[in-house]
Amino acid sequence: MSATQPTPGADRDGLEIPAAKAVPDELASSTAPMPTKHTLRMRTNIPFQVLRFAIVNLKMLRMVIKSHN
Repeated sequence: MSATQPTPGADRDGLEIPAAKAVPDELASSTAPMPTKHTLRMRTNIPFQVLRFAIVNLKMLRMVIKSHN
C-alpha cells in the first residue's frame, strides 16, 4: 500500500476496526446458520466419512472410465 492510502480495516486514526463492526448491518443477517447437532455428529462420524469418501472415489473412477472409451 502507498503512504496515501490507508490499510483496509483501519480507521482514520490508524486504529483497526473490530471485525464485528467491519461487517455492514445488511450483511450481518445473511451469515450462514450454525450447524445442527446432527450435522456436527455426521461430520465427525468416521464410518460415515469413510463411506462418503468411497462413494466420491467410485464416482470419479466411473468418470475416468467413461472418458477412456
